[in-house]
Amino acid sequence: MGYLGILDQSPQGIMDAESPSQIVIAGESVGGNLTLALTRCLVDNPIPSLLTPSGILLLPPWCDLGPSHQKPGSSAYLFGNSDFLVPPGKKGTGGWATTSVLGSAAAKTNIYLLPASHHVANGGYKAFLPSFIVAGGAELLYDQIAALKERMEADIGKNNLRYFEAKDGVHDYLVFPWHEPERSQTLRAIAEWISGL
Repeated sequence: MGYLGILDQSPQGIMDAESPSQIVIAGESVGGNLTLALTRCLVDNPIPSLLTPSGILLLPPWCDLGPSHQKPGSSAYLFGNSDFLVPPGKKGTGGWATTSVLGSAAAKTNIYLLPASHHVANGGYKAFLPSFIVAGGAELLYDQIAALKERMEADIGKNNLRYFEAKDGVHDYLVFPWHEPERSQTLRAIAEWISGL
């Protein structure tokens, strides 16, 4: 699972959007990681002729592809029975994805791949767009999402960061129609945030 997309609110389509408020970069799971990497790339390599989006939406992001948040007592272990993701030490795609991404020592400190890792220095979000982060309170990725929230909030401020946590939400709880009322509450909060950009 995971996607990266552009939310386009302009009637003409993204290529004809006249205002940055009509464009939001959104990503879910590993797509949230891609959203963060794309945003960092736009910040680090500005293109004056490019229409800058008005914000980024992270639903919930897999923001540490490495194992830095996988320790006894962490959400990666505590929520192994409540989340559908595969906890550390068990066979599944999560372990394969982590080992394939972290093939070199340099990757372990790469802020593009591991923005919430304990091995990556804090900071680097000062020029980031207004952001909305979604987290499930019972998901394996909870600790890394909380770390990302703290880092982004420290740099862009509370006014530019909206955070929504569904107390008993599993990873990607928004895709499950039965995950109510959290699902509807989150979607309403996202719609309100987008309309305010």
